[in-house]
Amino acid sequence: GIIGFSRQCFGGQQLPIDLEFLSMTGCKLLVAFDRTKLINSNMGSAIWNLNMPSGPAATGIEFFLQGVSVDPGSNFIGLTMSNALDCRVGL
Repeated sequence: GIIGFSRQCFGGQQLPIDLEFLSMTGCKLLVAFDRTKLINSNMGSAIWNLNMPSGPAATGIEFFLQGVSVDPGSNFIGLTMSNALDCRVGL
C-alpha cells in the first residue's frame, strides 16, 4: 500500500499520474508516494493497520491511501492500482 500526504502533486508532477509509461495500462497514481507498507492478503481481502498519533496535535492531520496489487496478466508489469482513500485524524 501507498501512504501519501498529498493528492495534488508528487515528484513535481500533478496527480493523478497515468502509469501507462510503466506499461501499467489503465492504472493511475492518485496519491504522493511518501511511504509504503507491505500488506498480506487472504483470498482477496486484507487488513491495513496504521498506528496513529494521539492528542490534540494530531487532530486534523490529513493523509491518503492507495493499494497496489500483484495481478499477473493484467498488464505488462503485473500490478494494478486501487482507487484512493482520503483520511483525516479525529474529524
